[in-house]
Formats: sequence, C-alpha cells, structure tokens
Amino acid sequence: MTTTVQGLSQLNFASLSPAGGLFPSPIAWEDQAFYFLMLDRFSNGRENGYKDNEGNFVQSGTTLPYSPADAGNAVKTEADAARWREAGTKYVGGTLKGLESKIGY
Repeated sequence: MTTTVQGLSQLNFASLSPAGGLFPSPIAWEDQAFYFLMLDRFSNGRENGYKDNEGNFVQSGTTLPYSPADAGNAVKTEADAARWREAGTKYVGGTLKGLESKIGY
C-alpha cells in the first residue's frame, strides 16, 4: 500500500540522498550563478534544414529554420496577433530530445 506524502516532515531525506552524498547549500546565494533552462521554448526535435551535432544536414523534420524572409510574416492581421499572444500563455512543446539535438554534449 502506498502512502501519500502530505508534508515535508513526512519525507525520509536520507533515503533520497544520492550515494555520493550531498553538497552543502551556499552561504550567499546572491553570489552564485544559477542556470534555468526553459525547455518549452527550445526545440521539439522536428526541425528541418539545420546541421545536427555531428555537422550532418538534417532533412527529416517538418519545421523549417527561421530565415530573413520570414521577418514580419507571423502577425499580419488582428486575428494573427491574438493567436500569437495566446500561444505565449500555454505549453508550446519543447522536449529533452529536441534540446539534445541542438547541443553538442
């Protein structure tokens, strides 16, 4: 039978610790560099026409890369503008696989 944890006091932190142990929290967080990756706006792995991490040209996706000819074509009418604003309020669809396809490590 599984028990639902309803508070931090119910967690067994020792069982969650990695085998190598933990590092202490920095004394002054304001002196630390903190990175945050917003995966949703990155890549969904369906791009076409770009070079992969090995330098091979990818032709299998359905989303073409941005080109200068695309400038100004996203919003032409008030309905387009409304759709553009609405798209920013919900999940767009980046994936870890898409991210992996764009970074070389």
